[in-house]
Amino acid sequence: MSSVPVRPAWTAGLLTLAVLIGLALRLAPLAGGAGGDFISDQAFHLRMIREVVDHGHVPALDRLSDAPAGRPVASLLPVGLYHAAAAFHALLARAGEPSLEAAALGFTALAGALIALPVFLLALALFRDRWAALIAAFAAVVLPAHLHRTFCWWLRYDALGALLALAHLAFLVRALAAAGARRAALEAAAAGLLLALAVACWRVVLILPPLEAAALLLLLLVRGVERPAALAFAVSLGLAALACLPVGYVRAQGLLLSRAWVLPLALATAALTPWARSGAPARLATAAAALVVGWVIGGLAGGAVAYGDVMQIVPARLALLRGVAAQVTPITALLLNVEELGGVRPVELFGPAHLSWLGAWCAGALLLRWLAGGRRAFARPGELRPAPLLFAFLCAALTGATLLFARDKVLLAPLVAVLAGGLASWALGAQTGPAAHPAAGGKRGLAARGPQRGARRGGAPRPAAAWPRVARRGSLVALVLCAAVTLYHSSGLALTRRSRLDPGLAAALGWLRGHTPPGAVVMCPWQQGYEVQSFAGRASVMDGMLEAPGTSGASSSSRTPRWSAAPTRSPPSAVASMPTGCSCLRARSCSPSRSSPACRSSASSGPASRSTARKATAY
Repeated sequence: MSSVPVRPAWTAGLLTLAVLIGLALRLAPLAGGAGGDFISDQAFHLRMIREVVDHGHVPALDRLSDAPAGRPVASLLPVGLYHAAAAFHALLARAGEPSLEAAALGFTALAGALIALPVFLLALALFRDRWAALIAAFAAVVLPAHLHRTFCWWLRYDALGALLALAHLAFLVRALAAAGARRAALEAAAAGLLLALAVACWRVVLILPPLEAAALLLLLLVRGVERPAALAFAVSLGLAALACLPVGYVRAQGLLLSRAWVLPLALATAALTPWARSGAPARLATAAAALVVGWVIGGLAGGAVAYGDVMQIVPARLALLRGVAAQVTPITALLLNVEELGGVRPVELFGPAHLSWLGAWCAGALLLRWLAGGRRAFARPGELRPAPLLFAFLCAALTGATLLFARDKVLLAPLVAVLAGGLASWALGAQTGPAAHPAAGGKRGLAARGPQRGARRGGAPRPAAAWPRVARRGSLVALVLCAAVTLYHSSGLALTRRSRLDPGLAAALGWLRGHTPPGAVVMCPWQQGYEVQSFAGRASVMDGMLEAPGTSGASSSSRTPRWSAAPTRSPPSAVASMPTGCSCLRARSCSPSRSSPACRSSASSGPASRSTARKATAY
């Protein structure tokens, strides 16, 4: 089947089908007319989208956040999501004036489903096989790891940010696989612009330049960098840096002057020099000089480190894995207990909320591919071409990142889908899989450049060995089974996603809206800050933005005492408190059997619910 060419019309039709399947899965939580609420971070994002729809921009200072000072949204957060969703709402408004909530649901689901397109381009650039690329596209839309963070109620940066990040990687790989310098430069320019757009929509994308620079460093050390590949890295990173200058939070925090940006730019510049294609000593000296220069310039420039407080989790979590008690700051100790920033155990990667059985199949198929091909199944490090080396390095790096921060699975899943497409091509018996196509490594890609296994010295081929055929057929059978289980897991995941405000908390927020003055400031747990802002329309002292720059100096330990004293410049009735009992604010309705006693009483109807509402009293 893989050797049968695919007509362009069939390719377009199958890609459209993949997108429609992905869209149906991500809209499944609305099946049967199930309603819901935008809670937690989603509530804040919807409020910002409404500001863009009403005023054309986010507020310069959001007075409902970080009261009483307010939050400079554009200086701390990427606002590209808000403008893109507002534009989507304006487009739909021409057809029938849908509500903003309905437009937000459709926008998130569509952005998640469109992941099939960049995955198709990335797989096609790596494997030069349309069947492999189509299989990868279908795998991308059904993998639970991606679906879990892109279903319709998950109005966050993940869906749009991951879409743009994968589009950037697809064009960068195309640039690295290009034959000439002109083609490489054009593809790299598109990759750089897409990277800038991704940064404008999602801060997590800031991990990509350092990872790409690490892959470039590895390529420079093991085999040297050819000029088209060096040009691709330099154009992509350089143009992305220039295009990121108008991005508010990047400019305000000086991220382009940090070592995370300066070091990649220094390495990309060094790769353009003739020494990057010389002998090993010259390449080593070039890499060392680039690292030293970049480190010094980044240190002197003094740019901020993106996610500085979050990055402190990494050594602390690694220390805990070794059984060593880590000394951390109060904000880091808090972040270590935030579910959103939690890690995942290796065995959980193949669970129903992550890569499911399809991820396990990829691991097993890789092993079978190696056993079936013998010692020359894959290329040696010095024989790897830039495109497959970058892909392999990103797969390994994002796997490690997902083990530390489970939220990164939304970036890992599309890469696993690409890998699944390439391995499926091998299982189908194609000659254009990840070990046999020109883009991956010369005439035979990742396969070693030597006489094929099973060939006689005189050149006459021997009869094909039985073991490789058995391995491919066994992998194909296992692929069908694992794909079915993965689809079952993703369907179950989609149909069980709910986002509803706890009834007791809703009653308390309604009481706040009706019985406190408009300028009141509410003291509440940080988990409920966004709900207070969106549903009660009142400012909160803290909310879920714990990883903001400077949070460690303005955490609850430093802000709460100031508010406990009730500043005299605020009237006594302008400060309110919220109960701490009900905190079941996840992407599903509160389950009384799994909640605290206070939450169970607030979830019930009648006097108990009214009593809970009265707990939000003004002083």
